[in-house]
Amino acid sequence: MQEMGRYQRAETVGIFTAIGTIIMVALATYVYTSRANAIWLVTARRIIITSVFLGICAAVVFVLGYTRKGFGSQKKTFARLIRRALETVSLAIVYAVSIGLISAAVQGFIAQLLGREFTQYQLSIVMCIAGIIGYIVYVQAVLINSRTIASLLPGFVISGVTLAGMMSDDPNWWRNNFSQLGDRTTFAAGVFNFTVVLTGVTMLIISYFALSELTTQNRLFEHDFKREATREFQIRRGILAALLIMASVMFMGIGIFRYSPHPILHNVFARGIAIPMTLLMIGMPWLVKRFSRSFYFVSDFILAVIAVSYIYWYTGRTSLTNVEALAVILFMGWFILFSRQIAALEADRFEALATLPENIVHEVGHARLDLEQ
Repeated sequence: MQEMGRYQRAETVGIFTAIGTIIMVALATYVYTSRANAIWLVTARRIIITSVFLGICAAVVFVLGYTRKGFGSQKKTFARLIRRALETVSLAIVYAVSIGLISAAVQGFIAQLLGREFTQYQLSIVMCIAGIIGYIVYVQAVLINSRTIASLLPGFVISGVTLAGMMSDDPNWWRNNFSQLGDRTTFAAGVFNFTVVLTGVTMLIISYFALSELTTQNRLFEHDFKREATREFQIRRGILAALLIMASVMFMGIGIFRYSPHPILHNVFARGIAIPMTLLMIGMPWLVKRFSRSFYFVSDFILAVIAVSYIYWYTGRTSLTNVEALAVILFMGWFILFSRQIAALEADRFEALATLPENIVHEVGHARLDLEQ
């Protein structure tokens, strides 16, 4: 029998992790629902607790998949061990929280449809979600790249905002702006603010993978197979890193500093995020020269649309909430396209490496995401 390749092995093991996740979540849910006090069995708390179970299982499955191959062909050093541990912990937290928010939003939506009968079907619903999580998370962890991480962005952002909106005790929050949804001390506001902070953390992680890949691209294609980066590339990479970090920190600051107790700081982060994002979109043709012209055009088009929407708000033709929603959606969309461009460069690099002599491949080195085949 022919030995399975990397992708087939990932899919095969993913089936077993799905089964294991179903069993673990089902047991945890059964024990919780059969032994918890009545006050902990109301619908909202049942959803929260089971979502925590799903998030923990997602983190465990991710760690199993991400650490399965260890360092691969890279030499094991203390610095790489620390970096690998930080990557694993950071990504596991992102997956845990993302899955928790998404599952809570899904269960909340189903609970509204079924009403009181939701509790009768919750175990089956949770088991279905667990199977999907166990399979998808493991496969993504084994085959992870920046595109995979970016695919989480729209899911947990929409889920977190939707969940916070459904649970908010202020039915008119949308009439002002999104900051009002998080400008309270309630659980719903906490969910919203945590979602915003997690968005910034995820952007920071994606930025790290992107910069690693661009560094390898420069070594392989732009510098005659030498490890030393050119002066120009170092400048471009430094500016790109600074802008990406600034945008990520701005997102985190919006969620950390609520408007009421910290109006100045909140406005600095909320309004200041436009600066790094605008500079990224305008300067992308110089910062990353290997992207397609279509991406540069889309970047300019997004800026134009956001500018027009702010003009409409300033003239009183639309609400600030609509403008903020549009800007966030377009920013997230741009960041996802950015990560997919990075992933495309990585895929092309793998194809190019397959045609190069082995000694040159070893001289160039491997990117962070370069797992052995």
